Amino acid sequence: MLHASAALTPRLPSPTAFASALRKAGFAGDIAMDHAARAAMATDNSVYQVEPDIIVAPRDAADVATLMAVADRAEFQSLPITARGGGTGTNGQSLNRGVIVNFQRFMTRILALNEAEGWVEVEPGIVLDELNAAIAHTGLFFAPNTSTSNRCTIGGMLSTDASGKGSRIYGKTSDNVLGLDLVTSGGRTIRSLEPSPAWAAPMLDEIAAACDAGRQALVENTPRISRRFTGYDLERARPATDQLEWWRLLLGAEGTLGLVTKIRLKLVPLPKHKRLVVVAFDNFADALAAGAPLLDHEPLAIEIMDDWVQRLAREAGLMDSLPVGIRGEAEARISYLFVEFVGEDADALARSVARLTEDAQRLRGVIGTYCARDAADSARLWSTRAAAVGLLGKREGARRPVAFVEDCVVPVENLVAFVDGFDAILRGHGLRYGIYGHIDVGCLHVRPALDLDDKADQATFKAISDAVYSLCTKHGGIFWGEHGKGIRGAYLPDYVGPVAYAAFQQIKRAFDPQERFNPGKLVTLDRHRIGIVDLPFRQGNAPGDLAFEKAFHCNGNASCLNYSKTVPICPSFKATRDLRQ
Repeated sequence: MLHASAALTPRLPSPTAFASALRKAGFAGDIAMDHAARAAMATDNSVYQVEPDIIVAPRDAADVATLMAVADRAEFQSLPITARGGGTGTNGQSLNRGVIVNFQRFMTRILALNEAEGWVEVEPGIVLDELNAAIAHTGLFFAPNTSTSNRCTIGGMLSTDASGKGSRIYGKTSDNVLGLDLVTSGGRTIRSLEPSPAWAAPMLDEIAAACDAGRQALVENTPRISRRFTGYDLERARPATDQLEWWRLLLGAEGTLGLVTKIRLKLVPLPKHKRLVVVAFDNFADALAAGAPLLDHEPLAIEIMDDWVQRLAREAGLMDSLPVGIRGEAEARISYLFVEFVGEDADALARSVARLTEDAQRLRGVIGTYCARDAADSARLWSTRAAAVGLLGKREGARRPVAFVEDCVVPVENLVAFVDGFDAILRGHGLRYGIYGHIDVGCLHVRPALDLDDKADQATFKAISDAVYSLCTKHGGIFWGEHGKGIRGAYLPDYVGPVAYAAFQQIKRAFDPQERFNPGKLVTLDRHRIGIVDLPFRQGNAPGDLAFEKAFHCNGNASCLNYSKTVPICPSFKATRDLRQ
């Protein structure tokens, strides 16, 4: 079932010949072509499945340079090169034919740490929680907080410009990156924190010209909201006509411009105190409308959970610490807001919590509030947010919630109208769904239930995607507010307009003239741009097969790849970081 992806990259060179050439050139990492390795890299947390031809796991930056030098030979120049981190992308970012570069296997080191200046340099394969645990003794941390923090890699976060809880205060990944090293075609390296090499001068001149040509058009076509447009960010890369911060173009570019081998991250002090308040509403609409007034209290984050997710969380025992009055029983349609404060002064936080609790009682639809007793209680409650994806996926039948329109961002004041429109679209197709997300920044996660083994539901998938994209744009939003673009980058030319997109193409040509890096995604030159229904869908059901039916229900969000040593699954993977395990 790989017909579509094969058509995108016809007549690929022999992977066996490429592997042999790599070894002869001194590549020291792992090379795999067996079916198990290719199958493990054929899926992620998206709905797609694309089996690569060869997987390479470099041991260090020198290996990456060797890889690209060999790939530059005439006989291998048609091989696609696609980076992969933790495989948690929801839009097929790391799926492609050709070569998959597996950074999470070996390139997981902290290379430098400067506590005084507040930065750390890391390899792209290190996991977010792994990094923060290693530097916890400094009292500093890397702030972007994803729900997949125990398995997503820093390189993947950079590539998709990931964010999460607290981004209104701390920013997205792109707001917390200070520089990087990039390996381009031929194995040449350019480092943003060092003077540019002579060979890069023509490339950088071309990039500067592209930024000048498209910067204003991009600004005019993208909204000024907290989850701002990233990836080929002409605005930040060219802050003035005499400045070029070329590396900013890579933040959110999803590996389409080269391979990043080192990243310098900004660190911030860990907050000394945290307080969590749960506000319960008797309906979702009132909970949604409460976001804007509660923002006046300046919390770190406001997260929402609708009644469907609430019911699933309650049945799973995740809400047991809440008072009975706001826990919800039987068919209660309770929705929750999770409001978190952080700070250095415990007394000041207590006053903030008291003011919010008092004001919340006057909001429409409120049935009660609860302040977490301690850090452990708070962590238990926050775990319901991290578990939301898994909770929604636990349902019988062929249709299950899938991620494809799930991270739209609109101005907070437009959320109610946007959700009403979204609801009308889904009800028009007779679909159920659950909602959770970050209403402090206008980002909601909505996963309609579909059976993508069914041709009719595949058509519905396309119709809903088109309709939600139009709805999001109508309300001044961004279609890709948190999880990157990937295959959904098919909407990019329409979104940014012809002038900005032409500038994107000029940048792509400067960095990647042969369209080697993650081809078909975001920006294309001569290649076919992959549409949202062009690739094979990952099979979601195996009807009648009692042995493997549940295995097909895996949604790919990689919870089994939790890097925490205290979580039992999966010990063989923890020991080897080999996805075949």
